Amino acid sequence: MGKRKIDRKGEGEIKIYSLPYCEYCNLLKGTLDKLEIPYTDINVDKNERMGDWLEDTLKTESYPIIYFKKRDENIFIYYPRQIWKR
Repeated sequence: MGKRKIDRKGEGEIKIYSLPYCEYCNLLKGTLDKLEIPYTDINVDKNERMGDWLEDTLKTESYPIIYFKKRDENIFIYYPRQIWKR
């Protein structure tokens, strides 16, 4: 599915920054597809500049990263990886 035409303003403005081999990325996209929630998938393996920018700006190497715009705010959702030591 990925991207589809939408009728209501504000819908479908979700971007998923993902890696093709990331199981969490694939799980998220599969869930959005099943729920018929429109999104645009951006493969950061194919767009290394975007991946570098995201990682530098958000200080993370975790994927997927979900982006959407709410009013005049840019919102990024991600789970920063933490290294747990015993």
